[in-house]
Amino acid sequence: MTENEYFFIESSSGFDKENVNHSLDDTLKLLAECSNALLHIIKHNKKASIDTMSKKRILGVQVIKQTLTLTKVTLSKSGKWKFIEVRSRRTPTFWELRGFWKSLFEMLTTISDEL
Repeated sequence: MTENEYFFIESSSGFDKENVNHSLDDTLKLLAECSNALLHIIKHNKKASIDTMSKKRILGVQVIKQTLTLTKVTLSKSGKWKFIEVRSRRTPTFWELRGFWKSLFEMLTTISDEL
């Protein structure tokens, strides 16, 4: 793990069909990757205050069929881990779905702001 790993992506299925068991496994894998990255940061900053550590965040994106889900792992000021779904957006893969581009760009802006 390097100091730059703050963002993880899991692609869990193709566009047409979802394997639910695979998606669930990828959700757990993404949770573990994000949690381990945050734990790595905490271990390398042992003298940092809980306020400082609660500002750190690790982002994850899971792709299931045509939907991207942005999640965030943080540490609360009470020391509890938080796994939060930030946004979930459909990917516009056909011309008829072009109206979804705006919400997808909003998600990309959220990712940029968080990093």
